[in-house]
Parts: sequence; C-alpha cells; structure tokens
Amino acid sequence: VWLTAMKAPDPQTKKSDRRNIPVDQAEGLTRDQLERVLAAIDTTTQIGARDAALLAVAYDLMGRRSEVVALDRPDVRVQDDLSMGIAVIRRSKTDQAGQGRELFLRADTCARLVHWLAIAGIDDDGPIFRSLRGFAGRGKAPPRLRLPAAELSAIIRRRVRAAGVFDVAVLGVAEVDRRIARFSGHSLRVGAAQD
Repeated sequence: VWLTAMKAPDPQTKKSDRRNIPVDQAEGLTRDQLERVLAAIDTTTQIGARDAALLAVAYDLMGRRSEVVALDRPDVRVQDDLSMGIAVIRRSKTDQAGQGRELFLRADTCARLVHWLAIAGIDDDGPIFRSLRGFAGRGKAPPRLRLPAAELSAIIRRRVRAAGVFDVAVLGVAEVDRRIARFSGHSLRVGAAQD
C-alpha cells in the first residue's frame, strides 16, 4: 500500500467522479400520499391504530426509523385538547452526545397517537410503538416488545399498496411494484423534506 501511494498518478487512468453518479434514494412519501394512506387504514384494530400513529409521527418528526421506534412514553407530551404535542428524540445519528432535541407533533398526529395508546392499553413508561405479533396481534395480550426498526419499511410498503397510491391502470402492475419496492423506512423523512 505504501509503495502504491508513492507512485505518480497514471495520466491514462481517469478516476471516477462520484458526484455524477446517481444516488439510489428512497421513494419519498409526501403529505398528500400520506393522507391517502392514513385514510385507508382501519384504526379500529390495534395494528391499524399503531400503523397510523407510527406513520404520522415519523412524518412529523422527519425522523430516522431508529429514532421513531426508540420513543418511549415519557418522550412524548400531548396537550389535553390534542391541539399539539412535543416529542423528544433523546439520541440520534447526528447527536452522539445525547443532548436530545424537542420536535413538534401536529394535532391530527396527536389524536392518532392518543388513540393508539388507548386501544393498545399502553399506560406504562415503555416503548410507544410495539410489535403486534402472536397474542398481542390478536388482541389477547398487551403488546410489550418494541417494534423493530426494520419493520417500518414493510409497514410503509404494505400500507401504500393497500391505499392504492399508484394507479395500476395508468402505470401498469410492474411499474407500481417497482415504485412500491423503492419505499423504505426513510421514505417519510424524504417525503417531508420534499414537501
């Protein structure tokens, strides 16, 4: 390695400029699309209430998936009239010291969040977004385990497909599948930034 570093550059070899290489970015889920997705969710079920609250909170916070699923009950304060809320991101990729930051939650997000906490019976200081597998998913046991961050991508894709955000008659099945496959746990952050 040392000898290679000491050699003069070969003028015939052109080093690639990474600035001109397109980035494979996640598909952004914009507010209009999110509204369509949220309208299609049946929030009378635990999984529907959780998914609606999760998507709305992730969009409002422009949070990374790890930051959103890391929220615990004491990290969120909602006004009594549900007019607004504050969520505290305790630690993030850009805040390694853990100083934290407070972020705003919209009124409709607060309503979805309060509904999820009530329907799931979450009254402890544990995680807000919990896994709904096994008995918890069927409503026969209270959810206890934190939702894994990796599941956010699957939730977004499933909800976008169910809401029919992309018109199959116009785009075709293959193109709709390709676009939905581009959604990830980062899509709400990208969509909020685009808005």
